[in-house]
Amino acid sequence: MGRRPVLIGLDESSLLRVLNHPEQMRNVALVNNLLDRLDRVGHNPGDLYNFQTALFRYSYRAQWAVADINRALKRLADGKGPDWQGQHDPDVLEFIGPLWTPVCSPDSRDPHDWELEAVAAARIVRQLRDVGDGLAWRVHRYDRAVITALANHPTSGLIVGKEGLGSEIGRIVATFRESGHFTLMHDLTSVLRHHDLTEVHANGYRELHEVKATQNRRTSKAAATQRRAAEAALAAAAGTAPLEPTGAHITRSPVQLRTHIRELSGVLDVAARDGHVSTRVGDRAVSVLHLPKVATSGADFREVWESYQARRAETRRRLMSTAMNVLQGQLTFQGQELRNPYFAPFSIYPLPPAQRTALICDLVLVEFAMDAQVLAAGFEKQAMPARVLLDYTSRPGADVLTVETRSGRMTVHAAAVSQLLHEMVRTDCFVQAFSVDAALTDEAGSFVLTFSNERSAWR
Repeated sequence: MGRRPVLIGLDESSLLRVLNHPEQMRNVALVNNLLDRLDRVGHNPGDLYNFQTALFRYSYRAQWAVADINRALKRLADGKGPDWQGQHDPDVLEFIGPLWTPVCSPDSRDPHDWELEAVAAARIVRQLRDVGDGLAWRVHRYDRAVITALANHPTSGLIVGKEGLGSEIGRIVATFRESGHFTLMHDLTSVLRHHDLTEVHANGYRELHEVKATQNRRTSKAAATQRRAAEAALAAAAGTAPLEPTGAHITRSPVQLRTHIRELSGVLDVAARDGHVSTRVGDRAVSVLHLPKVATSGADFREVWESYQARRAETRRRLMSTAMNVLQGQLTFQGQELRNPYFAPFSIYPLPPAQRTALICDLVLVEFAMDAQVLAAGFEKQAMPARVLLDYTSRPGADVLTVETRSGRMTVHAAAVSQLLHEMVRTDCFVQAFSVDAALTDEAGSFVLTFSNERSAWR
């Protein structure tokens, strides 16, 4: 698909054009419906099979649009007309219908028009993959270690035009008809990057499959390489080997995950009523701007934005001991390349479907801020002296704390704090998990923060 600007980098006119795109409005309704269905299907193989069929159709349509838009951009770069959607197979058009509706004229020769169409289409692909990620977490029993290991691989491309797609679909259909097993297609997710399919056996065993359209020396060699990579990933998930190439360890923490996410529901309700809100949730400041409410209120967006920023700043002033040591995070309005595949997807947050849809589709801007001294104090309570490293000169992604553990001095990196903020993990839970995981790590090095029984924390 190529790199597209994230929403936060667009000018106001382009931003509104993407957010109000008719295809985006259509996808909001689709995502809400899919999440409602996902809540109800449980683990029944037939229901999961039908759910995946619907998700595949919507995803294929969006990715077909991405391919057509990229083709139009390439033609414009070559000095030709866009030839929007060109000549397509009638059977494919019937399957993916209705066709993508561009905001610009189908004959437009302005590359900016088609770049914005590309942004809109790529966002919809990402939003549907968030739903697929929720399905992946359910299929793999909310096991973060397994998800993390299987996500540690290059991302997949478009399924449109993918060699072997027909073979994968055939395998899914045949497995269901012959054994009644549900088989998950990995390309519908952003987190399952090893192999093509996960078959769920009746006894609960999850079996990975690599499917090749043809069998020859080249494909056999590729399959063997992919199989070895998947085996290494699963060894990392089991804790018997580090993740490659980072060398990070995945440990099995006994600490139960506890979050503030359910409290976020009430904050989102207030934002939907008033347009925006900034308040305290636990030991952190949460600020929410509800774009649909602002759009329908008739208020000037710049005035609303200034009011939102003022309330956000006031809430943070009340909670922060100093402006030097503020931990900040932004939950929405980020492109796929900025979303950490190791974090739980919005689709499994313990929130109503409409609120999860708002997060997935960027209908709300959600921002967090927390005093780093509060996190340091949490480690101090666990008899682990901590020193804050942040100051005015710190760059984004800088190390946050050093902590003295039984294994020696360890550093709390920005990625771990991002998990604390984005998943709204309770600080005492985060500190306990960090200390246990640090003790379980054989050597002073990096590790992936895990929790036990995450199924109870998510949907």
